[in-house]
Amino acid sequence: MHAGAAHRPPSHLSLHLFLSTPFIKVVNRDLSIAVLRVFAARLEAEAAAGKKGKRRPKPKAGGEGGAGTAAGPPPPPPPAPGRLRVLEGLAATGLRAIRYANEVEAVASVDANDLDAGAVAAIARNVALNGGAAADKVRPTRSDARVKMLTSPSSYEVVDLDPYGAPCDLLDSAVRAVVDGGLLAVTATDLAVLCGGAGEAGWAKYGSYPLHRPYGHEQAIRILLAAISTAAARAKRVIEPVLAVSIDFYVRVFVRARDAPARVQTLPQRMAYVWQSAGLDAFWLQPVGRAVDKGRRGGVRHLAGQGPAVAGSDGVPSAVCPETGAALMLGGPIWGDALHDGGWVRDLL
Repeated sequence: MHAGAAHRPPSHLSLHLFLSTPFIKVVNRDLSIAVLRVFAARLEAEAAAGKKGKRRPKPKAGGEGGAGTAAGPPPPPPPAPGRLRVLEGLAATGLRAIRYANEVEAVASVDANDLDAGAVAAIARNVALNGGAAADKVRPTRSDARVKMLTSPSSYEVVDLDPYGAPCDLLDSAVRAVVDGGLLAVTATDLAVLCGGAGEAGWAKYGSYPLHRPYGHEQAIRILLAAISTAAARAKRVIEPVLAVSIDFYVRVFVRARDAPARVQTLPQRMAYVWQSAGLDAFWLQPVGRAVDKGRRGGVRHLAGQGPAVAGSDGVPSAVCPETGAALMLGGPIWGDALHDGGWVRDLL
């Protein structure tokens, strides 16, 4: 694969070096390609088994997402089962989009989007330089990623967001741009915030208060998943994490988004507050919500969680650490459910 901008990075330290140097996120791209291959195989198997979710109606031309909008050309038409339409919302030089086109046979098209005119021009040059599958499949587009996704509802099997910093502003539109059962790949690089170095910034960005403790990197993943799941709930969707990793200076998660208004009610049961001892590294998780059986009437009631989750040796809830008597700090809410799907992980290995 060739990328003209990648061979001669600027001598000065700048964001251009971060974007242009190909080896900085090689593991990120390699892993993403592996995940897309597994996803395509699973979609094909689901379609063969008759389990694939229905797609939402495509927006009409000239309307939302149609020709002539600020988001550029309309998304490509629905592909055959197991084939993927991919949106890379922040494509920069297009390296990832080109690799998807060249290395994932199931990819039908890639919209390589960026707001910067120079980046879009670089994408076009790199696509032309590579030719072949890249030239056939990759479409450079120029738009605010949020507009591109909001005007393309349920239009992509895969939406990939790899921002420089926090992805929070992109999540509400991203969860709407994928089809029912589609895949979201999301990166966050602001680990200083997510690992508790600036709790107030974490609250402002993610709606979760991070704590500065040894589990910081797992906490970062769980805060990101909580933000995605909350955005999905606003779209009457739920998420199913398939893989979540912490690598170098960033975390990256892969989740499937499904239309499930009834299951949205259970989201608080999958979220948790963190009670952290100020005297040692012990912590306790308290679910945000709970489900109570209605008894003879049938069904369940969804209620607020009960706490504090900390209890002394006598089993009585405690307002201090039962081991040291130190105060308790409250963090979260975070994603309190599974981070990975074991079947996906086995298929990736």
